[in-house]
Amino acid sequence: MTVPLGSATPPALALEGAGVRLRAYDWGGERARPLVLVHGIEDFALALEPLAEAFRGEYHVVAFDLRGHGDSDKPGVYTMGHFIADLHAVIAELQLERPILVGHSLGGQIVSQYAGVFPEVPRAVVSIDGMGPPMRLPDPPSDEKQLRTREAIEGLLRPASHGRPMMDLEDATHLYLRYHPRLDPALARRLVELGTEEHPHGGLRFKFDPRIHSLRLSSTPEIAEERFRWAECPVLLVSAGEVDEFMWRRRGLDPSTLRKDPEEIRRRMALFRDADHVEIAGAGHHVHFDAPDELVRVVREFLRKLR
Repeated sequence: MTVPLGSATPPALALEGAGVRLRAYDWGGERARPLVLVHGIEDFALALEPLAEAFRGEYHVVAFDLRGHGDSDKPGVYTMGHFIADLHAVIAELQLERPILVGHSLGGQIVSQYAGVFPEVPRAVVSIDGMGPPMRLPDPPSDEKQLRTREAIEGLLRPASHGRPMMDLEDATHLYLRYHPRLDPALARRLVELGTEEHPHGGLRFKFDPRIHSLRLSSTPEIAEERFRWAECPVLLVSAGEVDEFMWRRRGLDPSTLRKDPEEIRRRMALFRDADHVEIAGAGHHVHFDAPDELVRVVREFLRKLR
């Protein structure tokens, strides 16, 4: 049976990250093994509440808004090092012993790299569609990379802007469902209510800092893959069967033209010392929205082997 969002949000905490204040949520169960949920880019902690509700009876579940997201500080400075440091601070401040780290998308990258930088800390890692598209994309020419880098750096000099405000909750929900076509409309509405705020020019905007995309200036596949090799704990890589559908829709591309590359998936698994891979058929990038029951099943099966 699918676990819906709870009718009330769990207790909120204010934690200190790497020079920022972070909003966190604690579902209780302090005597159980800790399980930390880390959301993706342009998202927020409570979007992972279906997973929190599923595991709260077995684990001490904690989630937090990444810097630049939700109700955490938005300092305008976003590097992978800062995200990893914030996660380390959360674990230390809450005194979480050997936590299980579960991350979606960007969160999957954060927890996987964290496990390499601090291999003694996590008991296990679950990365949910956090390794990028399941094929090796062609490397762009050097002059194109130079132009992209220049544009990104010049973008840091311009005021952050969300673009057109959404008129109201109905408009925001319509946009949310455009990118999450399998999501229950009632759940989409609840997530929009939690994840939006007033736009300075009227209407609504989602609660993230557009400058978070400057992250790409400090994060490269080469750096990430080196850190993956340092990880010592068991890792579960969960991929979406629909070829990162959400990301391609946002980029205006046709997902049907893309093909999964089994060899590339095997290559990524081999980066870790101890990794399993599961693909969840029929799910887009937000697997916890599209196939929550199956996701909970495969994660629970993986975690059961740790005992």
